[in-house]
Amino acid sequence: MCTAASSGDLETVHRLHIQGLDLNCSDYDRRTALHLAVAGSHLDVIKYLVENGANVNPEDRWNAKPLDDAIETDIIEFLISKGAVRSEQQPMPYTPIVSSSNASDDQDRLFWAAYFNHILFMQTLYILNWKVNTYDYDGRTALSIAASEGHIDAVKYLVTHGANILHLDCRGNTALDDARREGHKDVVDWLENFLC
Repeated sequence: MCTAASSGDLETVHRLHIQGLDLNCSDYDRRTALHLAVAGSHLDVIKYLVENGANVNPEDRWNAKPLDDAIETDIIEFLISKGAVRSEQQPMPYTPIVSSSNASDDQDRLFWAAYFNHILFMQTLYILNWKVNTYDYDGRTALSIAASEGHIDAVKYLVTHGANILHLDCRGNTALDDARREGHKDVVDWLENFLC
């Protein structure tokens, strides 16, 4: 659902909704389809989600609500008319990725493997010719996700297999920034030592 919303694919969003997928489901960063449709400025998808019961004020990992990512006046006005509010805690600015996600289904599996610290699955994806520096619709790599979750084993595995430690996501964060923000000292220490 999130990938379809981020790319503005209303037909797929509708099909998934009809099949019973929750419009409020979220990804590994707690970003909902509405967050991603707003970030991509897809008004038709935004209207569909809201008019079919999507929560207009969910918070993601950075305490950002969909309205925080809105830049177009018509989207801002629509969301406000439906009760959307900005986050009380000012989230980091969101800069959309110029090209949408460059991730295939296997790459998406890599993001989830990083989220769950599933090294064996990462090894399988490596054999299937993964692209370790692939990023999702928010510019997040598997390394960013593993660092955010504090999974030191996944971080080590990804870095030793070529993950770019300096990659910036749409909020301007590196994996090291993510580990610091989430308070994962062991990951911070390891990444800092690797950079030295």
